[in-house]
Amino acid sequence: MHILLQSQDSPTKPDLTKESNLQKHPFRHFIQKLLGKKGSEENTGGMQDYMTLVRVYFQASIAANVGITNLAMVPDLRVFKSSFHVPTVNNKLGIGEKKYCQKMMQEIYGVDDNFFKEIDQSIRKSCRKMQDVQIYLLQFQNFTQDLMMLTGNLMNSLIDSLSSVSSRM
Repeated sequence: MHILLQSQDSPTKPDLTKESNLQKHPFRHFIQKLLGKKGSEENTGGMQDYMTLVRVYFQASIAANVGITNLAMVPDLRVFKSSFHVPTVNNKLGIGEKKYCQKMMQEIYGVDDNFFKEIDQSIRKSCRKMQDVQIYLLQFQNFTQDLMMLTGNLMNSLIDSLSSVSSRM
């Protein structure tokens, strides 16, 4: 398996921008392919990459719970599966991909198991039929957009207030 592991001597996140580390991390190629990025100066491990992995995990969990067998219905999962050659477990789409994505997010971002349990619980509660999936994904997309906009606005307000305080000194 091509799981990204931190080096044993370094307790911090791996530096994915260094050329020597790029060859060790197939994650970089996946993110560039998924987001349509080209060039080696792009940063991997940022907010877009995190949100891409969250979408992959959501789609894998939905596929496993609802029983989706058509990869065209879950485009991010399809790219993830083909990029990392994740095998299908028990002839059911989403199970192996979900575990693989979970390990990746835990290694790169230090995401807690409770995060994944919450997502799985929410999907089990909200997505019982195929019709529920589209509504659920749309709600998730709107929620994350609002959250990112709010975070950006708060950070801009913080920067403005800090710059005004520093200009008074």
